[in-house]
Amino acid sequence: MAIDRRLRDLGLHSERLLWPTKGPGKFETEVEIRFVTEGAARTRVELEHKHLERFGAAEAAMIKSFESKDGWQLGLDAFGAVAERDAKKHFLLRLIPPRPTFAMDMTESERRAMGEHVAYWTGHADRGTVVAFGPVADPKGGFGVAIVSVEDDATLEKLTREDPAIRHAIGMRYEISPMPRVVLGRLGGSAPRENA
Repeated sequence: MAIDRRLRDLGLHSERLLWPTKGPGKFETEVEIRFVTEGAARTRVELEHKHLERFGAAEAAMIKSFESKDGWQLGLDAFGAVAERDAKKHFLLRLIPPRPTFAMDMTESERRAMGEHVAYWTGHADRGTVVAFGPVADPKGGFGVAIVSVEDDATLEKLTREDPAIRHAIGMRYEISPMPRVVLGRLGGSAPRENA
């Protein structure tokens, strides 16, 4: 898993943070985060929040707050989502049609296959496997393009093999290129993130 490799490259096995409180009677608690390697493709993240007794009478309420779904779990879930995303490989797929005029002169069977093709890729986009896909209006002849995010080459091979445009044998073929680096943007104006 990429996140495990990066943690090892950084020499990061655990991190200790001091967590200051605000208001009168300020004090600090301690948060320890440990990264435990569980094989070549898995890292367990352990979080321990220490010295909660310093909250005094509020200790039980603070424990309940930290253990709620909006407490530390929220941050751990976000970290897990980033780790999972960063562990994936990205590829650029070009779907090459059987002729340059394909988009304008499809037969009825080709049109049906392409309708299934769009539904197939839309489903994968909804599940997050596809970053983006669609037709490209190249003056020399249109083609389809997709950027996909997969765990391994076998998943990529299955994804393209099961595409209705391929299964229906209408003369389509894929050209596939790996993307060593991907900058993932967010709709709505958030800053883009580089995925190495």
